[in-house]
Amino acid sequence: GIACGAGNVIAERMHESHLHDTVHDLRVRLAQDGYLLIRKCMPRDDVNKARAHILVDLHKNGFTATPSDDDHPPLILRRDPSPNLLERQDLARSPGVSAVLEHPILWKLMHALLCYNADDEDLNNNLTISNYILPSSSSPSSSSFSSPLLTHPYKWLRAVPTGLFTGPHSDITYFPKTKYPHLLTAWIPLGDNSTDLGSLVVATRGDLSYVPLVGKDGTKSGWVSDDAGTIPTSWVSEDMMMGDIVVIHPERCHMSSENVTEQWRLSCDTRWFTPS
Repeated sequence: GIACGAGNVIAERMHESHLHDTVHDLRVRLAQDGYLLIRKCMPRDDVNKARAHILVDLHKNGFTATPSDDDHPPLILRRDPSPNLLERQDLARSPGVSAVLEHPILWKLMHALLCYNADDEDLNNNLTISNYILPSSSSPSSSSFSSPLLTHPYKWLRAVPTGLFTGPHSDITYFPKTKYPHLLTAWIPLGDNSTDLGSLVVATRGDLSYVPLVGKDGTKSGWVSDDAGTIPTSWVSEDMMMGDIVVIHPERCHMSSENVTEQWRLSCDTRWFTPS
């Protein structure tokens, strides 16, 4: 089983998608499963550069024993106080990191999922992310595209230590449809994240009905439960490699597995939406 806080869950393997899949197939899969695990979405070297930049910062501030992955991923040296990367937007916006969090491939992928009008079925069935062309901001709007794509300027950058995890929740709790009617989250592992280190775990049921817990610590607020085993659904998860991403529908319940290693789990959530 996978450790998820107060309990363990048994998780099946995730369905894998790829950039050479058609836009039509990706959108159908996302609607059906509530997620897309896209293997090798971004070049591994690009993600590794962002990771290296974060590791140097963690080491400089006394959180790791070594500043790089040269021999093995650096061990946690100190965790109290927390590195609190959620408040380090300067780090998220640094060129080496932002180049991954707003990678050109992510712009193409999210534009295809959120903005492309699939009226021309023949064209849509042959269109992939690899040959997808973003509309030029200086050219007249095309009927093939709907609202412009935006990415939230805040980036949910995280360094998660041993024993911590994110509990089961749905993003719609934090991003209501009234304000964000068309939104997707891209979860980006900034390292090779096994389920032991802390990977994404997604509910297979899309019709869960629940009242989120209201916490006061800014962490558990919005969680469905401290024990995922009490939620009436099965789960899927996967070991992630640098370059993989998971796209999550805002209504799909998901969580992260608990970090049971002695290393920091580095990841970032980025939000993408259209204004109407």
